[in-house]
Amino acid sequence: MESTKQKCVECKHYVQHYIKSGTAFRAACCGHCTCKERNSKQQNKYRLPNIGSCELWEPVDSDSETGRVQIERALSDIANKLNDIANILQLDMESKNPSE
Repeated sequence: MESTKQKCVECKHYVQHYIKSGTAFRAACCGHCTCKERNSKQQNKYRLPNIGSCELWEPVDSDSETGRVQIERALSDIANKLNDIANILQLDMESKNPSE
């Protein structure tokens, strides 16, 4: 496949940016690259999704099982972090109100 036909938005390293519009979020006209082989300055550079791509372009994995597993892992991590925050807040309240 020619690199001129590959688009960042179709790359597995591309992360879409979103903007809040009223009460919903909508895709912005840009995103950024998360490829580990790029230096951090290039990784965080804004990219237009439909304008070409770089030499590190890779197709998006179509394995939905992998995506589901990643989502489940992320939700579990979020739940653990929220639990940690709740515990910290509880301890903080108990230290401020020792009589309760």
